[in-house]
Amino acid sequence: MTSHLIKDSNLLAYQDLSLDNQLPIEQETLSPVDIYVADKAKSSTRAIRSIANIIANLFGYTSYLYLPWHLLRFQHVKSVVGGLQKDTANYSPKTINAYISVLRGVSSTCFNLGIMTSDDCLRIKNVKMVKGSREKSGRSLSLEDIESMIDACTSDKTPLGSRDLLIVGLLYICGLRRAEVTSLTMDSLNLKGLEGKVIGKGNKERSIYFDQGLLLAIREWLAFRGDQEGPLLCRILKGGKIIEKSLSDQAIYDVVRKRQLQAGIEHITPHDLRRTFITDLLSNGVDVLIAQRLAGHGDPKTTAGYDLRSKLAEKEGASKLTFPIDK
Repeated sequence: MTSHLIKDSNLLAYQDLSLDNQLPIEQETLSPVDIYVADKAKSSTRAIRSIANIIANLFGYTSYLYLPWHLLRFQHVKSVVGGLQKDTANYSPKTINAYISVLRGVSSTCFNLGIMTSDDCLRIKNVKMVKGSREKSGRSLSLEDIESMIDACTSDKTPLGSRDLLIVGLLYICGLRRAEVTSLTMDSLNLKGLEGKVIGKGNKERSIYFDQGLLLAIREWLAFRGDQEGPLLCRILKGGKIIEKSLSDQAIYDVVRKRQLQAGIEHITPHDLRRTFITDLLSNGVDVLIAQRLAGHGDPKTTAGYDLRSKLAEKEGASKLTFPIDK
C-alpha cells in the first residue's frame, strides 16, 4: 500500500496551531481531527480516528496527532484514494468513500481554524467519491439461531446469564446499537407501557418497544440488579457481585461472542442482531419508513441497506439446482 503513496517533503513535522492565547495550553495542540470529531457520536469518533491513523501511517507518521493536516493538498488526497483503489482486496468503494469523507471533514476543520486556505480546502472537497459496490456484509440470524443464543444464556443461572439474555434481547427486539445498549438507564424504561426511550446517533431520541419475552428478560435481570436508579446493564465481578457501572461497547461485543460460541452457531456480531431486527421487520410487512424510525436511521436508504431478505432468497433459490455427479 505505502508504495502507491509519495511522502511529500512539504509535509513537515507537526506545527502547533496558533490559537487564541487565552485558551488553555492543552487546547492549543489539539489535532484538527480531534476538533472535527468533538461533536460526533462515540462510535463515529472511534471510526474516524482509526481512519485518520491509517492515513497518517500512509504518509510515514506514527499517529494522526503528528500529521500536519493543514499541509495536505489535492494531490495528497488523490494519492491516498488512488492507493486504496489499487488494494481492492481490503478496501471496498464504501470504505474508500469513508476515507474521502474524513479527509474532506478534517480539511474543512482546518479551514475553519484559519490554517488552510479556502482554495486548498475547496480542491480537496472536489475529490470525487468512488463508484462501485460490494455485497452486503454481515448476516441475518434464523429463529433457530436466536433460540440457541437464548438457550446459551438461560442455561447460565448466575446474574451473568440473566444480564446477557437481556443484552441479546435488546439487540434483537429493539435493534439497538452497542453504544445505545450501554446508555440505557432505569429511567429509560416504561415497563407498564412495554416501551422505552434511547438516544442514538446524532443525539436523536427515539422510542423502543418490548414484547412479553423481552419484558420477562428485563424482570429476571432486575431480580438480581434491583430497581434502584442507574445504568440498566451493570458490570458483574467474578464472584457475582453487581456493581453499578455501565458496560463498555467492547463488553457488549464480548458478551455476544461468548454466547454465540456457547450456542454453537456461525460467527455473529452485535450488529448482526440489528441487521436481523430490520430484516425481520421488513419480512413481516412493516413499512420501510416505520423500520427506519425504529432503527434510528436518518435515511430509508440506510435501512434498506440492512435488508438481507434478498440474500436469503438468493441462497434458497440457488439451492434448487443440483450438480448431478454420480458418487
